[in-house]
Amino acid sequence: TPSNRFSTLESGTIDVLIRTTTRTTSRDAGLNVDFAATNFYDGTALMVSEDYNYGSIHTLSGITICAYAGSQEDRINDYFSSQGMSYSVVDITDSTDATNKFNQGQCDALVGDRSGLAAKWLGETNAYTEVWSSWITPEVIFKEPLSAAVRDYDSEWKDIVEWVWHGM
Repeated sequence: TPSNRFSTLESGTIDVLIRTTTRTTSRDAGLNVDFAATNFYDGTALMVSEDYNYGSIHTLSGITICAYAGSQEDRINDYFSSQGMSYSVVDITDSTDATNKFNQGQCDALVGDRSGLAAKWLGETNAYTEVWSSWITPEVIFKEPLSAAVRDYDSEWKDIVEWVWHGM
């Protein structure tokens, strides 16, 4: 899960973390991990309720956003604060909880990687009418270079993980 993935890696329960894990300077320096090659570039965005007309994220001041406490909330805060916009957060526990709260109107938007939001958005389409009930912001809140992670100071294993990725 987002909350225990690094401790699971550090404890040796797993040997490599290949998940939607963003490579950041603070994680690289502050956690007991090394990152292998970046395997996908994504970005954090919002999927917004049909109650808001399609447009820019800049029209969404005052919006309620379903997000995981911690990194997602920090990124939202950084972006909205830099734009002089207000928002509120509804904490979520997992993807199912997020979807349920969004569909029940407990939040106006979901935050996530654009690729994941696109999959969720396509899952909501009505194949018969081709009407979508939500939209994804064109702006990216945070750039996401996603990378595999291994335990710190295991350079030979990191090289293997990295070169397997290059080979694929």
